[in-house]
Amino acid sequence: MLFQNGNRWIGVGHNTVFPDAAGQWWTIYHGIDAGEPFFSARDKLTRRLALLDRIDWVDGWPVATGAPSDAARPAPAATAGARPRAFAAPAAPAESVRALWTDTFRGPTPDARWTWLRPPADAAWSLGRTGLTLATAATDLHVDTNTASVLRTPLPDGDYRVEAVVRLDVPDACCATAVQAGFVVMRDDDNYVKLVELAHGGLRQVEFAKEMAPVPAHYPRYGNTVAGTPGATTWLRLDVHRSGGEERYTAYSSRDGNAWVGGGTWTHRLGREARLGLVAMGGAGHRAVFRRVSVARLSR
Repeated sequence: MLFQNGNRWIGVGHNTVFPDAAGQWWTIYHGIDAGEPFFSARDKLTRRLALLDRIDWVDGWPVATGAPSDAARPAPAATAGARPRAFAAPAAPAESVRALWTDTFRGPTPDARWTWLRPPADAAWSLGRTGLTLATAATDLHVDTNTASVLRTPLPDGDYRVEAVVRLDVPDACCATAVQAGFVVMRDDDNYVKLVELAHGGLRQVEFAKEMAPVPAHYPRYGNTVAGTPGATTWLRLDVHRSGGEERYTAYSSRDGNAWVGGGTWTHRLGREARLGLVAMGGAGHRAVFRRVSVARLSR
């Protein structure tokens, strides 16, 4: 799997694989340069450049470490009899996690940190032993449809992690529309990243999406990818790293809170005004239960 990792290459795919003259495996595929994505945005003709990355086999699985890469790397061997280069996975920088706050929503009223954007009816939400229960609504946050109720709270400066434990109660064959529950990190209705459990037409997945505005004429404002498969209860995690005015949002999900599935990385510029928001939207008649939401500081 080749994930968006926050560098210039997005939409990677349509690959093939081959061994070089030394027996080392490689994958060649296309990617779109985020800085120059279109031949014609009006006609949705994207510029898809050829990319090349090394494949190594780890415990029987093909791994393209660091792909899509964005710097010079050793080329495939072109001479018969050459020896393959040893594989050395780069060590991930050590990162510490320090809890800032956790909310289990068991009090008689929400903590003072939370405020509503477009408050729902009083009967549409409740606190209790199991957490915060929200009735899903026929509302949304998508391009020009900005009708969803959002329970919001400020976020810290610097690098941080958001985690939420969510149960979306829908039948197996649900739903005619994209019913979803989870959270957004938003500056406003048109600038956010979203990590939610989604049910639509019997499909269940963890959706990781981004919306931005304004954009150049004919450019898309909204894009989405997948960050795992939900469980009966789903753990959602978003790691946020800020550098040079740009923010990198990397998504993960888990079905048990222990084994995490990594998704892609979106970049955005939401700034200091960004808020964490809880949502339950996309269609009425169901409910979402937030058992826990937490925010932690990340540091290296």
